[in-house]
Amino acid sequence: KKHWFPLSESDTTSGSDDILNAGAITRFNTLGTAWLNGFTDASGNQWLPTVFSRTKSQIKTNPTTVVAPTITAVALNKRLGSMKHRKVLSDY
Repeated sequence: KKHWFPLSESDTTSGSDDILNAGAITRFNTLGTAWLNGFTDASGNQWLPTVFSRTKSQIKTNPTTVVAPTITAVALNKRLGSMKHRKVLSDY
């Protein structure tokens, strides 16, 4: 999962639905496509997003075995969530 924050009120639908509007969906889909394409640094190395498997990889001793398949698709969840550890505590 990849969490993006913060969002403005103008990125959500009106009312209390907490769902991304059409403009925000378009921007996030553009961002997801760019993220999937990766980037190339000044040395010519191509960087692509991967998922590192902690259970299938062996990284404690040499020789290491790293299992990290490349991400091939992005799915956008239009419903907003909340991250409890990012909420500001009440101040009385």
